[in-house]
Amino acid sequence: MTADERALLAAVVADPADDTVRLAYADCIEEGGNAARAEFIRVQIEAERLHPDSNARAALEERAGALFAEHWVDWWGEVCAAVGLRPPAPKPAGRLGKVAGWFGVRRAPGQPYATTETFDGVRTGVWQNMREHREVVRFPFVGFRRGFPESLSYDRPAEPGPDPVLACWLGTNPLTFLHTVASYFGGPGPYPVGLRTLSVSRAGSGELRLALDHPSLDRLDELRLPSAGPWELSAALGSPRVCRLRRLAVPVRSDHAAAAVAAADLARLEALDVELHADADPGGGRPGVLARSPRLAGLRELRVVVPSGVDSFAEWVRTPDPPDVFRPLTTGPAWAGLRKLTVEADLHADQLAGLLGGATLPDLDELRLVSVFLSREVIDLFVRSPLLKQLRHLAISAWGVDGVSRADLRRLPQMLDLDRIETFAFAPDHDMPGLDELARQLGDRLRHGVRR
Repeated sequence: MTADERALLAAVVADPADDTVRLAYADCIEEGGNAARAEFIRVQIEAERLHPDSNARAALEERAGALFAEHWVDWWGEVCAAVGLRPPAPKPAGRLGKVAGWFGVRRAPGQPYATTETFDGVRTGVWQNMREHREVVRFPFVGFRRGFPESLSYDRPAEPGPDPVLACWLGTNPLTFLHTVASYFGGPGPYPVGLRTLSVSRAGSGELRLALDHPSLDRLDELRLPSAGPWELSAALGSPRVCRLRRLAVPVRSDHAAAAVAAADLARLEALDVELHADADPGGGRPGVLARSPRLAGLRELRVVVPSGVDSFAEWVRTPDPPDVFRPLTTGPAWAGLRKLTVEADLHADQLAGLLGGATLPDLDELRLVSVFLSREVIDLFVRSPLLKQLRHLAISAWGVDGVSRADLRRLPQMLDLDRIETFAFAPDHDMPGLDELARQLGDRLRHGVRR
């Protein structure tokens, strides 16, 4: 690595949000002959600037994935050398090396690591006999974003003292996302400075609040909490750091949990992600408790997830006469300023009627509906809904077909304002004849498949 490359990499580590420095680093390494890595950095940065459902972004992500699939062993090997991790097995060189690989004489390229299915990260723990790689499995996942490995899953080692590998990592790679246990912040460190997103996988009694009060999290912008008891959750949400969050993800397992979120000081919160679990109340009150909270009046994005198939709540909403559990999502007074709403649940006609009927979200321009049971009645609801016609971005993941004809599917464009809509991502669970009219009228604005 040249002096210029080291200086630019240090600048990227010091200010991960600055894409200008990343692009300058790409120019520098391209001049040094590393054209593929330079292109990867530029393509990932350009992709993130586009809407997730645009076909242009899909093409860029496909190109980035192809580059990563071809070069990840070399790029990851550079990271391992910088931080002190065991290097990946190299690619076979020459004809003899390839023959040895075919017959299992040598390790597969990349071992003891592997790529993610989307070719944007590296996983460990996928190979057998990982006991001899204890330092490796402390890093079960590393994600490349905007060209660099800046998303990290970390399992704190049992050995006392600071982790030297993590110390090297924090000095040589930008880190904006960390997924770890709460007890990490009670250990010897080292700790990331300037971390933007923290995802806590699990927490013991009292550990969650201690983690959130840690001085290294002064610049925390996004927090993803694990399942916790109501009092543990209340204590965590009482941390002074919570009032500065812009994004929060939290499981809501009880009325106490809903009340704790509704009462928390979340004046700066812009995005809320809640997951309703198996013991959700049959009155559907928890979404209503949140929707009426004046402390959530600044929300611009809301995501509500009801786990499918394993959740008594999901079973309950399919009963013949359920309450309007989803109506508060689009009529709650605190959420009048929502611009993006995502609902992931088994959505039949009754639930969609509650969600779309009487909606009062004048600023909403993006709606994502995951796991819609598509029927003629549902298509009628979509076509009649004024809410859908105000959208710029719509995503629907559909399953099942109940009496839907080709003519019904050809009515789908009528649910949109074709002069306003910019992207429509549609993902049926199987081929549906009759989508030709949708493709004809939307052209490149139609995306097949829905991002989670």
